Amino acid sequence: MLKWILKLLAVLLGLGLVFLLLMGNPQLEFEPVWLHQFRLTVGGEYIGQLGHGLWHPHLLVSGANNAEATLPLPGDKLISAPMIQLTRAITIESPAKDLWPWLMQMGYGRGGWYAWSPLGNDEGMGPKLVSVKKIMTEFQQLKVGDILLDSPGCNKHKGAWTVKMFYLNRALVLYSAREISAGREFEVNGPKPANMYFERSWAFILEPIDKTSTRLVLRTRANIGPEQWAQFIRFLFTPGDTARQRSMLDGIKERVEQFGADKESKAAVGQE
Repeated sequence: MLKWILKLLAVLLGLGLVFLLLMGNPQLEFEPVWLHQFRLTVGGEYIGQLGHGLWHPHLLVSGANNAEATLPLPGDKLISAPMIQLTRAITIESPAKDLWPWLMQMGYGRGGWYAWSPLGNDEGMGPKLVSVKKIMTEFQQLKVGDILLDSPGCNKHKGAWTVKMFYLNRALVLYSAREISAGREFEVNGPKPANMYFERSWAFILEPIDKTSTRLVLRTRANIGPEQWAQFIRFLFTPGDTARQRSMLDGIKERVEQFGADKESKAAVGQE
């Protein structure tokens, strides 16, 4: 009996691995409709990102060193006692002032988020789903209180990141308190949602190494609820979130090192 149970578990694990790999590679010529629809869900997005990490194992590693993982950073005080603190980092061969305009234009309907998406280049979602490979001077102004959206169908009440801190060429800190399944924002000082939710800060920190290179550090701090779901959510979403953010760092690095920042974009953010 035990032998059959072990065989069944092996088959299920194998099928699970195949499914993850399929979710991490959306370039299938004949993808079933149900699989495509699943990609549109929050769970499908994170599973797809985890699958993409299996195709590209470096995305499952944080990239941050021990000092970066523990160093106090701007935005930490937004969530003073987090259940989760995750730090990812990458070295970019560019001065911080040339990297900064790419951070300024982040967000759906703006420059994009630069990360790999389990939807791929989905024409049905519109061209704004695709991250740009140029500086967009019309999106070079941000201030505290501005809203950056996650994806299509989002607004200030759903899938929204609020700019909480802003230091030119140094730090951009975003914040969201969100019901996970519906993507709805909630007031953190009011009643907590009955369904799964998170309260999360997201900091983008530029640490100059020398005149020609910069360390880009991403720090996530989060609380999760309800309490009985906290460990499950952490176990399920952390690897996929790491893959997403590492692919985002790769996307930023590729763009900055290939295209840099032009004089017009620097002027738009007050650097000239």
